[in-house]
Amino acid sequence: MTAPALDADAKPVLIYDGDCGFCAYWARYWQRLTGDRVRYRPYQEVAGDYSEISVEDFQRAVQYVAADGHRASGAEAAFLTLTHTRGGGIWLALYRRLPGFAAASEAAYRFIARHRPLAFRLSRLAWGSEREPARYEVTAGLFLRALGLVYLGAFVSLAVQISGLVGSHGILPAAPYLRELTRTLGNAAWLSHPSLFWLDASDTALIGACWAGAGVSLLVVANRFSGPALLTLFALYLSLYHVGQVFLQ
Repeated sequence: MTAPALDADAKPVLIYDGDCGFCAYWARYWQRLTGDRVRYRPYQEVAGDYSEISVEDFQRAVQYVAADGHRASGAEAAFLTLTHTRGGGIWLALYRRLPGFAAASEAAYRFIARHRPLAFRLSRLAWGSEREPARYEVTAGLFLRALGLVYLGAFVSLAVQISGLVGSHGILPAAPYLRELTRTLGNAAWLSHPSLFWLDASDTALIGACWAGAGVSLLVVANRFSGPALLTLFALYLSLYHVGQVFLQ
């Protein structure tokens, strides 16, 4: 069905019942998801612009009016709105292509519409006074801090053992090992065994790399300069891995 008038900014508009707490709650959430790609208006403000949509229709279900004037209501309107979010198009695809999905969606919509006060209370109980789009800062932050702690433990552990393992007087000294790789592999040695210790495999360099890694790990734990810090940690540990021989392999 087509509405007679289009919005001036040629954007789709979702029209909801401004007197319905449940409707307004979810309209605000969807607005956070879609940003300025969709306009949101209570029918009490714009009903006069859509004279072919009755007040009863506005009160019964949300109305989605596309930029070209095409109109949809109920569950379909909700799914059309979600097409303006990342990955949200899957719901409309299911609605239009999966047998039975459209009927089930509209039945569920009608059920919720008949119990809006209860649905509103349940929504606030589940997500709080306002629902915010899913964000992953907390999860990412916890993961990076945990990764920083793993690196910290690994570098500190190596720092107190590295001399005895691959130091100049260790069990399998690193410098002779690198020289042997050069003899057998030639110029390809540094490609097959990338390591900063091709430049210097002294005890000072080995121990310094371990403690440097421990220090940089603390930056990740503190969530400071995490990107460059993680690249540094990868380079340091990779370097130690390739001279660590059987102790790290």
